[in-house]
Parts: sequence; C-alpha cells; structure tokens
Amino acid sequence: RRTQQEFTMSSRLNHSTATMVVALLVAVAQTATAQTSQRTISVTGYASTSAVPDSAMITTGVVTEGDTAQAALTANNEAMNRVYEAMKEFEIADEDVQTSNFQIRPDRNPSVQRGAARELTYYTVSNQVRVHIRDLDRFGEVLVALVEAGANQASSINFEVDNRMQLVDDARLAAIEAA
Repeated sequence: RRTQQEFTMSSRLNHSTATMVVALLVAVAQTATAQTSQRTISVTGYASTSAVPDSAMITTGVVTEGDTAQAALTANNEAMNRVYEAMKEFEIADEDVQTSNFQIRPDRNPSVQRGAARELTYYTVSNQVRVHIRDLDRFGEVLVALVEAGANQASSINFEVDNRMQLVDDARLAAIEAA
C-alpha cells in the first residue's frame, strides 16, 4: 500500500515524464520541418482578355391556365410544341434546349375576401426552357418567332462567349509572361 507522500511523488514523476516526452516530440517535429523546408521564390503577374459575345442564353416558355389540370396541361403542350417548331426553323439544335422549370399548380380565386375560404377555381401550368442561341445576328428574329409561336415568358437573357476557356488560358499565359 502506498502512502500519500509516495503517491504525490509518483504523480509528479509521471507529470514530469509526460512533459519531457511532449518537449522531445516538439523538438523532433521542428527539426524534421527545418530539414524538409525548401527555399521558394514567388512571383505575381496580371493579365486580362476580353471578347465580343458570340452567343446568347435565354430562358423562355409558356404559362397556361385551365379549368382542370388536364386542360391547362393540354394547352401548354400545344403552345410549347409551336415554340419548339419555331426553334427548329432557326436550326437551334436539340442539345441547345433544356427544360429549366416545369410546374402544375392549382390556383384559387384571388378576389375572395381575406380570411374567407377560397375555393379552387383553375390550374396553371408553366413550362420554361433554357435556349442557347448561337447565331447572334438572328437573335431578334428568334425572339420574335418564339413569342409569335406562343412563348409568353422570357427572362434571363445573357450574352456569352462560347469558347470562354480559351480566353482564360490566354490570360493565364499573358500573366505568366508579365510575371
């Protein structure tokens, strides 16, 4: 059986041993870091490039209403088919058209007094597509044709450069040369 004095002495020795082990590990780590450090030189270069847009992305589509979900959906499908046909007339490739949003929702009469129960009065169908228009010279014509075909929504018109990564690569090379 150990006395209180022996226990305190043993506890102090364990604490001292642990402290020495930690100090030894820190010293070893610092030595290893110092031996593996490499000398480096850092340089910075700046460059930029610009280009005239050569294509456009537009989100467009059709919103229809009907007394039933089926009636609203049928009207929307018919209008969207006319919109797709208009895109084909301008040789917009299938891979340049992507559905971005499709929604069917029941709607209620908005004229009912606040707090009163509003009964279901009609359905709304919304079908939106994102279209990549590669021939900017015909952009206005395409837009007019889509509207005339039945598109009643258009948003997010963005002009872009198709080969943007080439511009980024050119800027990197110029920055390296400037450095």
